Amino acid sequence: MFLDVPSSIIYPPPGGWPNMIPEVMDCLGKNAEVISLLRHLPFPDDQPYTARPHCLPGCRFQAWKTSVDKLKEEEADREDLLLATESKEYQFGGKIPKYCVDLTHALNISEYVMLLDIRTGLVYWMGCPEEILEACDPQPSRLVYPLEGEAEADKDRSVVVAEGEEDDTETSDDNREHETPPTSDDENDDEDDEPDDSEDDGESEDVEWGPCWPVRHFFAMLKNHFIKLNFIPYSSQRVIQIWTERYTDHEKIPEGVPEFLQSIYHKHGWPNLEVYQKEACLAELKDATGTEGTKYYNLDQYYQNREH
Repeated sequence: MFLDVPSSIIYPPPGGWPNMIPEVMDCLGKNAEVISLLRHLPFPDDQPYTARPHCLPGCRFQAWKTSVDKLKEEEADREDLLLATESKEYQFGGKIPKYCVDLTHALNISEYVMLLDIRTGLVYWMGCPEEILEACDPQPSRLVYPLEGEAEADKDRSVVVAEGEEDDTETSDDNREHETPPTSDDENDDEDDEPDDSEDDGESEDVEWGPCWPVRHFFAMLKNHFIKLNFIPYSSQRVIQIWTERYTDHEKIPEGVPEFLQSIYHKHGWPNLEVYQKEACLAELKDATGTEGTKYYNLDQYYQNREH
């Protein structure tokens, strides 16, 4: 909707990010699988944190590559990094399991801690606001179990294999038993289904788990919020949401502004990408917001002037 994706994302070299090694990252308390995963993922580019675009209202994806580079050069503090990604010690039981890693650098860390559990492939949105949760599509996995997406993926893979293609996707049968998350409303835990790691089990029990989605469903859910314009990009860096009674970036969103921005997108054909006129839409949004760094009260003034 706004990003120049090729210039905004950096990809690891064939061997992975060179500083993503236990000698540098052990201080974060993550296990070897988390470190290996981060070592081979793409991340937002190396531009200053304040220049990176929001991925959600009041939230950016965590640039782990940049953070770990600074950690190695002693330009970043372990405690500050964990606070920015996993929130304050008194939240979520004060203990995040070593097999979980946060995906975001949140501006409002009480709402936008999103933990990826690498054992299960589930993403937990810790403290997800009720308004956002109610409008989610798809809903959290515990509400749509068995997972329809997983069944479709299995069927698609079986067709490929039947046609003689190599199935190089990891088989999910071994992990299927773990897809029901260890959330606080689970009454019975099957210890036989958990990895044989008593320390991990103890940490998991201390965490106040939020609603969760398999990775595929999680990003589909976020994408649908943008398609429906529940989340609205209004510049190349900022995103707001439709619930004006909530705060974003510590400022209240003026009433009428979300609807006004939605009308601009719809005017130019959103969400039908076959007719969507992106350049014309961005030009009008730029006119409406004035500058990329504008705050909501400027947008509100523009909206009021247009009404008159």
